[in-house]
Amino acid sequence: VVISGVLKRGDSRYVMIRKRHAKDLIENAVVATDSYSKTERIKHMYDGISCVVETDIRKCIEKLDASECDAVFVLLEDIKAARLHNSFLYRYTIMDYGECVPVHGQGIYAMLTKEKKEAVRTARDISHKSTAVCFEIEDVIINNVMQNVYVKTCDVYAKINGDRLEIYADVTGNRGRVCVNEKGELASKNVLTRKIVDRISKNM
Repeated sequence: VVISGVLKRGDSRYVMIRKRHAKDLIENAVVATDSYSKTERIKHMYDGISCVVETDIRKCIEKLDASECDAVFVLLEDIKAARLHNSFLYRYTIMDYGECVPVHGQGIYAMLTKEKKEAVRTARDISHKSTAVCFEIEDVIINNVMQNVYVKTCDVYAKINGDRLEIYADVTGNRGRVCVNEKGELASKNVLTRKIVDRISKNM
């Protein structure tokens, strides 16, 4: 079985949800989220925050409604898919890609086929081209960066808008955390990719 194509990428942004008239998060606030991996992102953005994990998004919202937490941190796409978006009850702070880099492949659904030429060809014909390019760019950067023995984690997100390319990277290592981004022409994707890798390497 091989990955022969990908569908158009969904919204990969994270969102912080609070009650409509709640104040901004302060030290000792409690944030509910639906996965342990998201707790690291929360702690990178806010000091003195504690997290509780519920595997069901609805239970996170229930905790917010019951004042058992101060905010909920999840993917915006998941909130929409679960039909939990309610601007009358809640206030939404959507995280920019530079603030909170999604994990590699976030929002992408792959098409798996057996290694039969006809099946592979059909999947490639309907594959979303710009999403496939972004996935490849992210993969190349992560593979290069993770060769550095001082690197612990590496998240990369690439975004194409017309003939423009944006790349965001969030890396943690022995020297701490490094966040970098590059923007430019899509035609110069290899140059932008090298710049990202070089900038990370210099700071690790």
